[in-house]
Amino acid sequence: MPPKDEVETVIQALRRYTSDNPHACDTPDGIARWWLQGRHAGGLVALALERMGAEGLLERRPAADGRVRYRLPMPAAEPVPSPTAVAAETGPTLPQRNGAR
Repeated sequence: MPPKDEVETVIQALRRYTSDNPHACDTPDGIARWWLQGRHAGGLVALALERMGAEGLLERRPAADGRVRYRLPMPAAEPVPSPTAVAAETGPTLPQRNGAR
């Protein structure tokens, strides 16, 4: 097993990359090759991704092609209120007709 500081070096590199590229999403191989420019061994990258996933720093996303991709976690979406809830808060509104008698 590699020393902890080597894994930490990869984690810091991944944190810098995702900070600069918040919409980045790739496979472990793509991350090693493109995000990290091949500077770190695949095994170190895999350990760093596993640790970052466990700590909630990266999200593991299985894709339709069977491969797993990693990205920053997406923030929870605000719930969209239903039209009924909006009407209850604001009261009914009826369109105004010009020239109505």
